[in-house]
Amino acid sequence: FISGANPSGGNYSNQNFAFVPNTSLPIIINNINSSVNSQYFVNNTSGPVMFDGFTTLLEFKIPVVPSTVYNMTIGIADGIDLEYDSGAFIKSHSLQSYGKTSGISKAVKNNLINFYPNPATKKITLNTTVKGTLIISDYLGEFIDVKKIKDKHTIISKENFQPGIYFLTFQAEGSSTTRKLIIH
Repeated sequence: FISGANPSGGNYSNQNFAFVPNTSLPIIINNINSSVNSQYFVNNTSGPVMFDGFTTLLEFKIPVVPSTVYNMTIGIADGIDLEYDSGAFIKSHSLQSYGKTSGISKAVKNNLINFYPNPATKKITLNTTVKGTLIISDYLGEFIDVKKIKDKHTIISKENFQPGIYFLTFQAEGSSTTRKLIIH
């Protein structure tokens, strides 16, 4: 389930994207098994894992807006009784973003923004080659602050932040880049 900006307009609000390929059927045991959509089912009655079966590797694509924070929830549940078990396995390094970047790669390539130290304990020194706008969000994507950056070197006080993970989005020259900041 995904929540965040929908590039077609509006927002996703816990939108399910886990469907049987080429259908509008959610992935549940009744929709993928040895009888239904069996091309995605792998029998495992004698396998090393304690599941009677599992699906083939399934891919899900979710249209997103570059430089935007999204919340994703992955849920799995047993549906009927206490004898059967369910699980969700996510391929290592499989959560990735592909396609057009709307200037993000340009911003990173041109190195428009750097900051240190990271993790930070007292202050953050921000270095940039251009004037721009710095948007600070927390790990949930909640807006914290916005600052106009006019100097090549800007000091940001840590006192404005609680310990945690933050995202700094720098917008300049029609480009945008987002970097993670950890505050101790």
